[in-house]
Amino acid sequence: MTLTQTPRENFQVIDKRYFPRWEVQSRVLFQLKDNPEVFEGHTTDLSCVGMCLDTHQPLNIHQKLKLVVYLSKETSVSLFGIAVWAKGEEFFHKIGIVFYNTPLETQDLILQFAFNLNKERFLNDVFKGLNR
Repeated sequence: MTLTQTPRENFQVIDKRYFPRWEVQSRVLFQLKDNPEVFEGHTTDLSCVGMCLDTHQPLNIHQKLKLVVYLSKETSVSLFGIAVWAKGEEFFHKIGIVFYNTPLETQDLILQFAFNLNKERFLNDVFKGLNR
């Protein structure tokens, strides 16, 4: 799997997400495509298909990234992502990232992390709209 294997460059972002995101501040290390320098940030929210990244590094829309997200001090996941939106201030940037080519095992690990973070909220978010 490489950074060149990405979804369509012109896909649209729909705010009504199929997979809910959980508010969590996790450490993130990332590299830009064709740049060996490692940058740091943290998540504002996270799901198995994307996240909001807070960083001092400005990013362009459609910028491809290689990411390491720390779910805990002992556990991290490696992901590929693409920036789909950006809101920047002078020294601080919020970047919407959609993951791609994510193995099912990695998605499962993120879901387990979210479940263990707040079981009741996880179940409410996942089964929202269903009669239980």
